Amino acid sequence: MKGRGSFIGWLALVTLAGFGLRVTYVLVFRADHVPYGGDALYFNKLANILAQGGGFNAPAGLLAKHSVPLAEHPPVYATWLAIASWFGDGHQLGQTAQMLWSCVLGAGTIALCGLAGREIAGARCGLVAAVLAAIYPNIWVHDGMLLSETAAIFAVSLVLFLAYRYWHKPGIGRVVALGLACGFATLTRAELMLAVVFVVAPLVLFVRDVPISRRLLQLVIGGAAALVVVAPWVGYNLSRFREPVYISIGYGGTISAANCDAVYYGGNIGWKNYGCGYERAAKVIKPDMDPSQAEHALQGEAMKYIRSHQSQVPTVVAARLARILGIFHPTTDIKFDKLVMGREGFVAWSTLFSWYLLAPLAIAGAVILRRRQVPIIALLAFPVIVLIAVAITFAQLRYRAPAEPAIVLLASVTIAAVIGRFRSRRIQDVALTATPGTDSVPQT
Repeated sequence: MKGRGSFIGWLALVTLAGFGLRVTYVLVFRADHVPYGGDALYFNKLANILAQGGGFNAPAGLLAKHSVPLAEHPPVYATWLAIASWFGDGHQLGQTAQMLWSCVLGAGTIALCGLAGREIAGARCGLVAAVLAAIYPNIWVHDGMLLSETAAIFAVSLVLFLAYRYWHKPGIGRVVALGLACGFATLTRAELMLAVVFVVAPLVLFVRDVPISRRLLQLVIGGAAALVVVAPWVGYNLSRFREPVYISIGYGGTISAANCDAVYYGGNIGWKNYGCGYERAAKVIKPDMDPSQAEHALQGEAMKYIRSHQSQVPTVVAARLARILGIFHPTTDIKFDKLVMGREGFVAWSTLFSWYLLAPLAIAGAVILRRRQVPIIALLAFPVIVLIAVAITFAQLRYRAPAEPAIVLLASVTIAAVIGRFRSRRIQDVALTATPGTDSVPQT
């Protein structure tokens, strides 16, 4: 691969092909099954409300007798969908059109993975990463689900690209860009606020050939940049709920489904049971509560259960981690994805088998980068963040989404290294063949 123009041209072609794959998936397999419920319905409705100027609020009659403020999820994905809804008929857009708009964000992920791969290990790695991002089911499947994982994957890819740009040439401008990207990522999924701790801080503090005073200054600036992005949303939430709300209010319902007898014991240990959440909600939520008060009530009730079953918590956490790694009851999520999420059987199974293929390659990629003295802390940060989030909630395959760009990039390092070695051997063989009188292979 020679020249910047050549790389960009190939990257554009891969990105376009990946976009076509996503659009085909939506039109051929997803469009016939709309409307989808759950979070997909939430994002569909909220995007249309935003496009009509209603803000992050459910109008009277949709969820309650009066207008209700909404913050079940951070704002980025709904805002992205609202851009498309604004151009819709009367600022209304159906789920199929919104999924197609999500494919645009998915195509952006392909391009960012390619750019990040080039920063990490060169142009060959970048193109391999783009190809994997284009075809890897655990990335493209979310674009046809109308779920915020699409935005989270895009944001993580952006953070990784900017992290390695900063590593190559540390500076104020690049650490500001990295901090802004981390703030943006936080507004896609709340747990990604940890990127400031696990990505920005280590990169800045251990950067080469920069005085410690300047490193500390850059760390403060990077953290402040992230805060600048997040602060308006936090301030907005603090102004409209009765109890403090910062990024989102979904945690109470999540841990209610993750902490009860149905998922602490038996075959579903470490998974989820929404029936538990519904039972707790009926028990503790009063009609006059706003969403923030209901959130606090649910959290309190779930914490009571956790405290009364402390001896079982380590086993449950271990089961959660094993599930998200695909080594404990992986078919549970496959069945759920098919029956509840509406995924096609071949798609649901492809997410599992492709994970089994890429995960070992990613481990090998981490070893290769360590041998090359390329820092891997940014790449490992997002799998660690996922494991933390799963440990305190429950294991569901879509929760692994923020780690997938890192998996793709690490696996790309391995594949690019294998290709490079194979090409080198071919060149050596050609050279030996072309050299008269050479009848042995030199020792290396």
